[in-house]
Amino acid sequence: MKINSNQLLEMVKAKTPRKKMAERFKCSEAAILKKLTRLQAAPAAPVEPLKIDALTPKEKSFVVAM
Repeated sequence: MKINSNQLLEMVKAKTPRKKMAERFKCSEAAILKKLTRLQAAPAAPVEPLKIDALTPKEKSFVVAM
């Protein structure tokens, strides 16, 4: 069974032990830990694009050429 990220995060909020999480998703505790690590590494919010005025002249010329 695939580990559902939303369900997993809800279980984390509820302080469910990893062993119970693994039983729920029919996987190993290591798989749960790996998924949690990946979820924590994901950016929380989209990154705002840079404004062209904040670029150096060299960067501006590259952007315009592209």
